[in-house]
Amino acid sequence: MESNWDFRTCSIYPTYDEVVGVVKAPLKANVVDGPFKSVEQYLETHFWLMREEVVGPLRQKVDQIKRNRGNVECPPYMTAQFLRSNAGHEKSKGYKLKITNVQSGSDKDTAELQSQSLMHGSLVCFTCNSFETLIFATISYRDKNFMEKSQVFVKFLSKFKEDIFRREYIMIESGTFFWSYEQVLQVIQRTEANDFPFPQYFIEVSKGDALPRYMRESSKTISIKGVDQDFASVQLLQPNSWPTAAEIGLDESQLISLQAALTRELAFILGPPGTGKTYVGLTVAQILIENKAALNLKKPILVISSTNHSLDRFLIELLNLTDNFVRIGQQSKFPQLNPYNYNKLEGTWYERLAYQDVIGMTASKASEWRPKLTALGCEVGYMARYRTKEAANFGNKRHSKFKLTFSF
Repeated sequence: MESNWDFRTCSIYPTYDEVVGVVKAPLKANVVDGPFKSVEQYLETHFWLMREEVVGPLRQKVDQIKRNRGNVECPPYMTAQFLRSNAGHEKSKGYKLKITNVQSGSDKDTAELQSQSLMHGSLVCFTCNSFETLIFATISYRDKNFMEKSQVFVKFLSKFKEDIFRREYIMIESGTFFWSYEQVLQVIQRTEANDFPFPQYFIEVSKGDALPRYMRESSKTISIKGVDQDFASVQLLQPNSWPTAAEIGLDESQLISLQAALTRELAFILGPPGTGKTYVGLTVAQILIENKAALNLKKPILVISSTNHSLDRFLIELLNLTDNFVRIGQQSKFPQLNPYNYNKLEGTWYERLAYQDVIGMTASKASEWRPKLTALGCEVGYMARYRTKEAANFGNKRHSKFKLTFSF
């Protein structure tokens, strides 16, 4: 069957032919020098590169297991059986699956595979006939007692003819957390050229430093709280009027980042762990919140993070600045954040969001909520993680866990 390589209409899920290596998606190298030809080229390039981050690890594992099954070089994998379920509450979760064995080279590998695998939203594939066929699914439910019961629930991504209850399957999980990619891939498919954010920077690679909207429409004078004193008349565009880095509790590179974030409509703040990116983000949020009247800010700050953990770390610190914020997403592991969860608030969705100082969510949630956020006035769009050559030098994903987006 001929493959569909139109990124707008193709399936975001892998196909059998892709995973066994019969066909390959039309990958193109990212453009790191010079502009893209069009928004369409940009979207297409990043769609296939991101999709390959999911399909590639699955293809590699299948190939290694096919070639090395039974050998010490074979990567760890699981075997599983599907269980019949008559309980209505279980049927709503998907198909019940029992992990029957873990094939690995050591007890350590087995423990790691069991504890770190099969999270909600993970992509898996099954075979019972030495990879002559594959069934693709996502983990739809993982019980908190998974380590004891070895049971999860899955939802299939396509139709198949096999009687799944009569066989034992090899189960292989993609090494990439699929759920977060799924949301972004869907947004890329839906994004039109006239709806693309900051094309002058991402497509045309303009080097201009345009002012943020709030500086074009209001005062450019703010107040900043210092370590020992407050600074009441800081001219944003006049570096000489700013307090020193030490006077506001920053180092020199953090001060430069703070000034860039406050005076440019688009700013990238890069650095390895421990260099203070989150702290700079909190300082930006604090200054904007404390200067809402001076800057005529009427819309919330939107904070988007790659992971729930990094989002929660930011919001925990934000509690020292304001309690007027909302967290959208699953329940936090930090009990002190639970009162600020969207589901705990009253009123319409607009009333729960519009009057907050800050709205916090993960990138995948932002994809889901994009229509509401757009209606609210928060401009959300997909942005490549590593666009410029300088950013690519920080290509390790751990350097890009935190994103702070301001929309007014």
